[in-house]
Amino acid sequence: MAISVLGQLFFGTVITLTAKILFDTPAPGLGGVVHEFEKPWLQTTLMFVSMLGCLPLYLWLKRRQRRREAEEGEGQPLLATAKSSSSEESEVEGEVELPAFRSTIPIMWPALLDMAATGLLMTGLVFTTVSVCQMLRGAELVGCMLLSVYVLRRKLHRTNYLGALLCVVGITLVGLATAWSSPNHSKRHSKGKEILGFFLILVAQLLQASQTVIEEFLLKDVNLDALIVVGYEGVYGTVVCLAVVLPLCQALPGSDMGSFENTVDSAAMLVHSVFLVVVQLSDLLSTLLYNYFGMVVTKDMSALHKTIFETLRTVFAWAIDLMLYYWFSDGHLGEKWTKSSPVQLFGFLLIVSGTFTYNWTSFFPSPDEGDSQHSEPSRSPPLHSGGLVLHGTATTTSACGV
Repeated sequence: MAISVLGQLFFGTVITLTAKILFDTPAPGLGGVVHEFEKPWLQTTLMFVSMLGCLPLYLWLKRRQRRREAEEGEGQPLLATAKSSSSEESEVEGEVELPAFRSTIPIMWPALLDMAATGLLMTGLVFTTVSVCQMLRGAELVGCMLLSVYVLRRKLHRTNYLGALLCVVGITLVGLATAWSSPNHSKRHSKGKEILGFFLILVAQLLQASQTVIEEFLLKDVNLDALIVVGYEGVYGTVVCLAVVLPLCQALPGSDMGSFENTVDSAAMLVHSVFLVVVQLSDLLSTLLYNYFGMVVTKDMSALHKTIFETLRTVFAWAIDLMLYYWFSDGHLGEKWTKSSPVQLFGFLLIVSGTFTYNWTSFFPSPDEGDSQHSEPSRSPPLHSGGLVLHGTATTTSACGV
């Protein structure tokens, strides 16, 4: 579990930073015109392409699991082995297959939400900074909490509400402090576009909250594997983006070489810039690993817990931005320490306090909670080691996420 959480935080931070680096990197495009690589919907499409990698990963892990079970079966008593040798041998040696297409159709809904949320978030990130983008993740936490209560019918403790509130306040302080200082904000965009970026990211977080809750339902109540959900989200998302979104962006008029987003110009910029290709490949690998670790956290805990961990990405992104500014780019990239930075530090302390407060009942459960859980099976209890009790059944964890 610790590896999954750390993986989600690390690769989630890398995704945000590499996306912003891509948007701020100039390269020659069509006609040799040099401009920044501001291609949010191409980034959305490539995100889904990277998620396709979860399907072969699923098949590989399943085959490895079967080989391990076959090796363990060799040590069973001879009589027991003889009785079931034919059936077990065929099951172990049988080809591992993906689930039937019909069973994956419900995954289309979180895939569409993910596409809309990522496209809006990437567009907003073009107009704002990394810290401002991370600040608004508090909106996803609030949306996820409300959906968990009113849609999934969870009953949260008062400490859960207090912890979530502390997290929201802390994230807001971190983001607002960065927005107030704005020492390194790009001058390419007007204040109106910056406000538009705020709004787009806010809407994206609310969409992602809905996506997270739907994913939790698919993983727990429908019992779909985490890698299957991520992989088929990649299938549906890639098909829709290639067949509808990118052609529509190419056809609509706009400021990107005459289109809303010119895909041909995007390809020309990648051909002319090795740096863009390297950063783009790093972003694709990070996206694959982030989605995998994120789905594992959702399955082992809950959507709300996953969202709380995501808020810590604000602090990771801020710390890396500071290092970029002072140690690696000679002030050309990242953010510097300003008068409002202590406010950011205070916000970080609130985030940590809120995270521990939310999980307080799992760290120190009261004696009465065990009796109440047996008498009220529909109540959603706090997180326990080994899984989350949901609707009277225990959802167990898995070391490899499958």
